[in-house]
This record gives sequence, structure tokens and C-alpha cells, in this order.
Amino acid sequence: MNGGKYIPPNRKRLADDLLDQAEARETESLKDVLIRLARQKKSGSIVLDGRKSISKLPMVNFLFHCADGTWLLECVDTSDWRSEMEDDETKGDWIFQKVVEHIDALTKIAGAEVVDQVITDSAGDCKKARRLLKDLALREQQSSLACTTTCDSGRRGRIRPLSRCVYHRWC
Repeated sequence: MNGGKYIPPNRKRLADDLLDQAEARETESLKDVLIRLARQKKSGSIVLDGRKSISKLPMVNFLFHCADGTWLLECVDTSDWRSEMEDDETKGDWIFQKVVEHIDALTKIAGAEVVDQVITDSAGDCKKARRLLKDLALREQQSSLACTTTCDSGRRGRIRPLSRCVYHRWC
């Protein structure tokens, strides 16, 4: 406020100070939620899906969802590697690595395992990532990690109920 008149922030202030402050608030909020979930022995899900940015670039969003809300963990511009990688198998390896990184980061913040499922769409590159997650869960005997997909056949966007299994492919 300048003499009672509102002056909106300029582009530099939005991109620097205000964005940094908003990110710090969100990070602190997620940290509090993760610690509370660990204390209460509750958990949440990592959700990922591809989309196009406003400039039509391919993106992948990684989110953490629980009863307390949803947080954006990362949004990745995949235009560089999507054109370089020809097959869904290689893309699946990259998605798997990113999911494992996020599970590890959330576990480190919470001090306990707080991710009980990973939800993807049924794209070919996600199939390989789900298969690798299943193998990892079996090797580490993590019987509480489940992987599922949203169902495309007539029920777009709806997720079928999960039993507590290591892995189940619905589509």
C-alpha cells in the first residue's frame, strides 16, 4: 500500500520474493503433514500424470495426496528426453527412478514410510515403471506398497478401490 493505494507486485518480485515465500510455506506445510502421518501411522499416495503445458510442451506432474490435501512435489518438462527416447521401456525407467526418489525424500522428511501406493495412468511408459516398482517392493518385502492405474474404459478419471496388495494392474 502506498498512501492507501494498492500497488501490485511487479514481475521480478513475483518471480523472486513472493514465489520463494510461497514455496517455503508449502514445503513447511508438507513437512508438518508428513511428520503427523508418520506419528499416526497413516499414509498417502504418489500420483503422477502427463499433461501439456500452456506452451504445448509435454510435462509430468508428481503429487503427494493424503486425507489432509494434495501437494505438488515436482513438475518436469519432458520435451528434451521424450524426443530422444524412442521406446516406452526407457521412459519407464526414468519414471521409476523419479518415483523412487520422491518416495525416499518423503520417507526421509517423515522419518517413516508414508507412501502406500503409486497411482499412474495406463500409458505404456508407466507400465514399465509399475513393473519395476512391483519388483522393488517384492525385493524389499514392502507388502504395503500398491500400484494402480486410472481406468480409461468408460470410467475415465475414476480409480477403483485398492486392496492392500503389493501390485495390481486394473487395466
